[in-house]
Amino acid sequence: MSETDSSYHLKKAQEAFERQNTLLALFHFEQIPPQDQTPVVLSSLAVCVAREKNNLRRALDLCRRAMEREPANPLHYLHLGRIYILAKKKHMAIMTFRRGLKCGRLQGIIDELQLLGRRRAPIFPSLGRKHPLNKYLGIVSERLGIH
Repeated sequence: MSETDSSYHLKKAQEAFERQNTLLALFHFEQIPPQDQTPVVLSSLAVCVAREKNNLRRALDLCRRAMEREPANPLHYLHLGRIYILAKKKHMAIMTFRRGLKCGRLQGIIDELQLLGRRRAPIFPSLGRKHPLNKYLGIVSERLGIH
């Protein structure tokens, strides 16, 4: 594949990704040869793979490879956090977003954290958040609309 083909697919993939058309973005990202895949391409491809192919293991691997090459880029943390959300691992997503904010303030990370919401303080602060009293009384108080 020539350099112009690679840059064409990169441009089309980025445009589709920005429009949240992950299926089209996936097609174009996969056309880019491995030697031309930048860390941003890898982590963007990871989001596409997670959403469209539901291959979370491959998506996590791609995103981690991108983070190894560019550990201080908050965009990779945004992508990894979104993959964790797709995997229904909210706690891991929040931790990842917070680590990303330490690398740089990225509006996408801030927006994701606001969407996930804040946790209220435990009913019994001296007990751990996972303690059964805090857990079950928290569920009951939430349903009753108190606390």
